Amino acid sequence: MSRVELLKVFLASPSDVEQERQMVKEVLDAVNRTMGHEKNIHFEIIGWDSDSYPAYGKDAQAIINEQIADMKQFDLFVGMMWNSFGSPTPRSGSGTEEEFRRAVDSLKSSGRPEIMFYFNQQSSNFESAGAAEQKLKVLTFKEEIQKDGLTFDYDGPEDFRSRFQLHIEKWLIQHGPTVLTAPHVESTPESSTNERSIPKVDSVSEVISNSGMWILLKSQFSEAIEVSESGDQKILLKIPVSEASEDAFFRSLQPSQYVRHELLPFAHQNVGAFAKVLEAKRTSKENAAVWELTLELDEENSGFGSDMAYGNTSADELATMRARHILLNEEPTRPGRRGQNNQLEDGFFGAFVQGINTRVIVQGSVFPALWKELRGNVATFLPVARLWSVFHLITSNTCQYILDLKLGPIRNGVLQVYFRGQRRKECTNRDPYIIEFKGICSLD
Repeated sequence: MSRVELLKVFLASPSDVEQERQMVKEVLDAVNRTMGHEKNIHFEIIGWDSDSYPAYGKDAQAIINEQIADMKQFDLFVGMMWNSFGSPTPRSGSGTEEEFRRAVDSLKSSGRPEIMFYFNQQSSNFESAGAAEQKLKVLTFKEEIQKDGLTFDYDGPEDFRSRFQLHIEKWLIQHGPTVLTAPHVESTPESSTNERSIPKVDSVSEVISNSGMWILLKSQFSEAIEVSESGDQKILLKIPVSEASEDAFFRSLQPSQYVRHELLPFAHQNVGAFAKVLEAKRTSKENAAVWELTLELDEENSGFGSDMAYGNTSADELATMRARHILLNEEPTRPGRRGQNNQLEDGFFGAFVQGINTRVIVQGSVFPALWKELRGNVATFLPVARLWSVFHLITSNTCQYILDLKLGPIRNGVLQVYFRGQRRKECTNRDPYIIEFKGICSLD
């Protein structure tokens, strides 16, 4: 029986968004029965209205903090506000604000929980100065959050339901490392000019800087006969299939009008992203079949906490360590450690290298496992390994553009690697940071 991973969600809100609180529970319950079931993931929702119990001796929020609001235990924090800011506590402007600040402190120290905050923009009439003052506090609080993060507006409860469902599905797809399986490779005669064939080359001298027509989609690698890209983030793929299992895989990607588009890992040459399948069409002639897929690349992740420094280690330095972790399987070392053993500090530092609020959490290189899975088939390993790297380097917010990525040669079970990647430009008066290094990754 597969192990089910429990994901704990904390709900924070004043009392005037009760409908939205209920919708969060309904959406997560539905996800548990669909995508969560497929991924062996189960959401558990915690909130003051359902999980606290009567107690005496301290203020109400302090009791809630002790009973349920240890934020390090949560994977996700969902906050909502409309017109009411809430009643002040001895430590903060309201209980919701206090819970949010506890979540931020926990995120900075331990890397969890990730934070989603929503604001209802539905119009309303204020019948008293007190009500108007509450709304002003909400707006001031929103402006403060937006200095360090990304919030989302919605127009009433039903709009909230659709937005939250979309966001939680994205979050669920991005939760944890993406596991990629070894591809099936169609064998072709050495003399064949078939575009799908991969040349047999000497493993000692082989170096690649391009994955050719290979693509990664979801958890499968395939070879396309055509890939075209338009300026509106649309990708058109034409992929021939020869086996029933391949055919079934692409058939499973056909979108349904009743189900939201699933975000899938995608990579081709130097592009890595999450994408949704807009259209999947199959054509066949005699014994040959081709799937034509239209994909739409999802927007890049640059939300709250997606690119953070840790102490004296800048976000660019952390990204460099993350790149070396992906490509060289090199364990990150906390600067200035000097042999000191502090498991707590090392754990916090490791969480920042893996990625805080990034789409993919980096847990080292898959190269050794992939090399073993492909039984040392160099001609297949190199393009597939390069695709895996491109996808993780970009979706983990390590770099925005791949400028150069060479893999090979492989000698005595050791892979040579050269990488040069451009980070996202953060300041108008400074050139974007360039990560560049070369090294080796043991495949044994």
